[in-house]
Amino acid sequence: MATYLLTWNPARWNWVDLHDDIQAIQTHGYFSDSWGSGATRRIVPGDRVFLIKLGKGPRRGLMASGWATSEIYPGEHWDEAARAKGKTAWHVDVDFDTILDPEVDIFPHAWLDHGIYTKMKWEPRASGTIIPADVAAKLEQDWARFLNRSVPLGIIPVAKNADITKTYHQVHRAEGGSGKLETNRKIKRAAISYVTKHYKSQGWNVQPVEADKRGFDLLCSKGSKVEHVEVKGIKGDTESFMITASEVKQVRIDQYFVLYVVRFATSKQPQLSQYTAKAFVKKFDLAPMVFRASRHS
Repeated sequence: MATYLLTWNPARWNWVDLHDDIQAIQTHGYFSDSWGSGATRRIVPGDRVFLIKLGKGPRRGLMASGWATSEIYPGEHWDEAARAKGKTAWHVDVDFDTILDPEVDIFPHAWLDHGIYTKMKWEPRASGTIIPADVAAKLEQDWARFLNRSVPLGIIPVAKNADITKTYHQVHRAEGGSGKLETNRKIKRAAISYVTKHYKSQGWNVQPVEADKRGFDLLCSKGSKVEHVEVKGIKGDTESFMITASEVKQVRIDQYFVLYVVRFATSKQPQLSQYTAKAFVKKFDLAPMVFRASRHS
């Protein structure tokens, strides 16, 4: 996991829904949005992001934090004049866990002018600057103290007992790895549709079981053959996605489990990768994103 700095300059873009977005976090625990990522192409799902308010005046500094939930992708330019000329910009989807009203509270820019923070340029020309690991570690601690909360779960070592009774969406975020919930659903639907067609073209019977919460999406059968198929759809080419604890458990206990990853899921030419349970365990690293905490007796 890497940590990146995103930027916001009110003189260049008016955040008209700022207070509604802050309220969304207070209501739901997070807010999903797309943000300009500058020239970088390196951000991947699971990377940590901080947002700094730039511009003139005393109310400058860090005002938001969250987690990247997509790869970098091209989209409409955030600047109206540039957009009118047909220009595009690189974006990344982010689940913000914190957004502050800079007129009320902000992690002051002045605090970033001392100690280890001087290793980082805090007024970059664009979003997407990587924050060195040692600086990021210090920032997580100071940010948590500033907010009067614990250090984010994403950097806590793996817990012994994860909650396998709830989906990732129920406990933390919308599943799918790509920001806004409707976008996630669109990618998921496209991926499942593509895998369904793939099986049917080979004479398999396909039964959707996603709603049954069985730890996989499709029950596929052909004669005596049975496969329990979990489908993951992603926008781009990098095979990085969210997977729930119940799905991981399914990998470990289900001899019929098969994982299909559909890259470029919503494009005209999706690309398919297949993994058995054994291959998944061998080829993929699991990074913790959420845990269940149970008090010792």
